[in-house]
Amino acid sequence: MKIRSNLKLYFMAASIIVGLVIASLVFKLSVNFYRSGIHTTMSTLLTDAARTTPHLANTCTTTLDIIVCPTKALLPEVFLKTMKRWPQESGEMTRKAVRHKRFKAPPAVYFVLKTENAANSQLYVAKKLDKRHKGLAIFGLQLRMYWWGLIGGSLVAITVALLMYIVLNTMVRPIERLRKWALEIAEKNDIANFPKYKYSELNEISNTLATSIAKHRQALVKEQEFLQHASHELRTPIAVCRSNIDLLKRLLAGVDSRPQQVVGRIDEAVKTMTELTETFLWLSQNETGDIPLEQVNLTRLVQDITDDLNYLIQGRDIELNIQTQEMTTGLPLTPARVVIMNLIRNAFQHTYEGKVSIVQSGTKVKVVNSTHISSDANTNCETGNNDLGFGLGLKLIKNLTGLYGWKLQIQPADKTFTIEIDFCPEN
Repeated sequence: MKIRSNLKLYFMAASIIVGLVIASLVFKLSVNFYRSGIHTTMSTLLTDAARTTPHLANTCTTTLDIIVCPTKALLPEVFLKTMKRWPQESGEMTRKAVRHKRFKAPPAVYFVLKTENAANSQLYVAKKLDKRHKGLAIFGLQLRMYWWGLIGGSLVAITVALLMYIVLNTMVRPIERLRKWALEIAEKNDIANFPKYKYSELNEISNTLATSIAKHRQALVKEQEFLQHASHELRTPIAVCRSNIDLLKRLLAGVDSRPQQVVGRIDEAVKTMTELTETFLWLSQNETGDIPLEQVNLTRLVQDITDDLNYLIQGRDIELNIQTQEMTTGLPLTPARVVIMNLIRNAFQHTYEGKVSIVQSGTKVKVVNSTHISSDANTNCETGNNDLGFGLGLKLIKNLTGLYGWKLQIQPADKTFTIEIDFCPEN
């Protein structure tokens, strides 16, 4: 479920971030609105008290704990000590809360309003709220207000996250259907009946994918047909060449060795063409089920292939060591022959002076070539850049071993290259 996991991961991360931002904004706005409401309520209360107060000379009046004075110097000493900032213009109100812990209601809050009474006389109106006054109940709600703001913001964030989750599922399910259909194409082989979606983008993707797969399959079919036809058509001229080579060998019996060498080289080229034809025929059957299992004498197969390729090392200073152990097992003959032939052929071709060891033990075949000249060929073999026999490359060997579950081990070293294949690794 990689698609679903990735989409949910990114989408839910975005939902959480958006939700946290919204929750923070709601919390901030709730607290600000609460404080603004308290400020407006207290300002209105003090203004009304000033409007109903007559002209004052040098005295203050107190009504319902609201102190009205003509100058701020006449206010109680606690206000003079507590207030750090005083109102400068008429209608301006300042407040000062006693120091308190964050998210805790202050023990006391001092309000001072500068205003005018009905006679346009300047007045300072002050009020102190503390735990003895019911008015402080407003600030007693401050703690709960913080929590209510936080809870409200969290609920909004959760709601947004749920909505985004629903939208995500609505988007992901069609994508998963598309993914499932794409994975089942190989099994059902049904490209025409691709699923329909309510999103035009997904319909375009499925249509494009189906068209691309159809074109790829057409190209693959043409390639397989070409390999099959070419391989079958080559068999007849190859058979004619081999029969005529045998005839030439008989005619040249007892003649000078130079014509016989020419015929020998022609015979070697024809053998290579035969091996190419067998490989092309196998490549045209790219499914495991096309090659039935046979009881293969692995020992004889290794010996026969070695004898067939022995012409590659004629005239070279090479020590050939062959060790076999009688073994018969169920294998797809053609792929097994192609693999062993390529490995032995590669060892013969890239060893000009040295030693080649072919060891068959049970279901394992190991080929070791040690050259006294250069290890460049072995290095190239490791990287897959050489032709490894007749142009198939190490990639084909790896594909074959992977296709049939055979175990392949490659051990390159200085001037030595070792390849071992186990045709029955489960044993």
